[in-house]
This record gives sequence, structure tokens and C-alpha cells, in this order.
Amino acid sequence: MNKSCNDSLALFVSETEIQFCKKSHLAFLDIKGAYDNVDPSTLINEFIEINLPKNLILFIYNLISVRHIKFINYPSNIVRSTFKGLPKGILSSILFSIYINKLDDLISPKVQILKFADDIALFATNPQLKLNLKSLEQQIKIFICSLG
Repeated sequence: MNKSCNDSLALFVSETEIQFCKKSHLAFLDIKGAYDNVDPSTLINEFIEINLPKNLILFIYNLISVRHIKFINYPSNIVRSTFKGLPKGILSSILFSIYINKLDDLISPKVQILKFADDIALFATNPQLKLNLKSLEQQIKIFICSLG
């Protein structure tokens, strides 16, 4: 589920209170260079799978496929092209949330996920610390493999 950081924290606290007799352990994940490493073709394929209107897909494709970046450095300016990543701005969080939406399919029943854009929290609730840590470690390894 895609929620803000505050919403995710509130859901975690609520879930912990509901299961008061159990112990919960939380892992926050930071995806290094999350927005900068998005593969545009993967994102576009995701849009096609969720049946977004073709005009919207084309608009987003034009926004993210090839961008020219101008580096201003006196006395000369340099222009470079980039073929990956998301442009900074309001749409970036939404696009990245869609990009990682399939992570939900990889979640073990022993672990719950809370995410908003590149802020991801995993938590496991079980009275035994070792089981929680093992569940979280396994889930993180699965995510690392799937995200590349």
C-alpha cells in the first residue's frame, strides 16, 4: 500500500497495538539512487499492464525516455543526454510508486510492507525475535534480487 511516511508509521503503531502480545520489528529500506535508476521501458510496460490510456502513456514516455541536461559551468556549458531515471518534480513520487508496485507480490505472509515512493518499511510481528529477524532478512534479500 502506498502511504506517506507519517501514514506508514501510524499504521505500524496501530498494527503493533492490535497485536500487543507479540513483538514487532521494523526495517526501513533506502533504495540508493531510487529515482535516478528507474528504467523507462520497465515503467512504460507497467503502465501498459495496468491499462492506462495510450495518450497518458505517450505523455509519460516523452517525459522520461530521453532528457537533455544542461550543466552550466562558466565559461562553457555542457549538454548531456540521459536515458534512465525520473525527472525531479511532483510526478516523480507517483511514477516511482507505480514502478515498485510489484514489490507487494513478493511479500511473504510473515512480513508486511508500507511504502510511499522510495520510503519502504517492512515489519514482522511474532513473539520470537529470531523469527522476526529471519523473516525480515529473507524479505530484504528478495527485494535486493528483484530491484537489481
